[in-house]
Amino acid sequence: MTQWIERRHGARRLSAAIALALAASTATPVQAQTLCSEPVEPICATTIPATGPSAATEEGVARTRCVEDAARYREKLQAFHGCLKGSVAEADRRIEAADAFIQCLERDQPDCRLGGPR
Repeated sequence: MTQWIERRHGARRLSAAIALALAASTATPVQAQTLCSEPVEPICATTIPATGPSAATEEGVARTRCVEDAARYREKLQAFHGCLKGSVAEADRRIEAADAFIQCLERDQPDCRLGGPR
């Protein structure tokens, strides 16, 4: 029983050490990439299902739900668009920083850093 407890605590220490190492090795916010999640089209975008022979009312309900789903989809598309614009702006900033870094190196300046001299 004592060995099991020792192994269990040893595993916890190992897990904590691995977590700490991963946290230390992950990208800083400056280096991190933004993930933009593209929304999924509503199912009704291709067809509005009829559920029975007397489907007039049911089709009306399906259309109403589809309008609501399409409106939510549009909102998510707007958010996706904004995320992409932000990612492009960040990429443009990084390209400019890389250009400045290259120019610094080509001029043989001391203390060239990606992001400006220090």
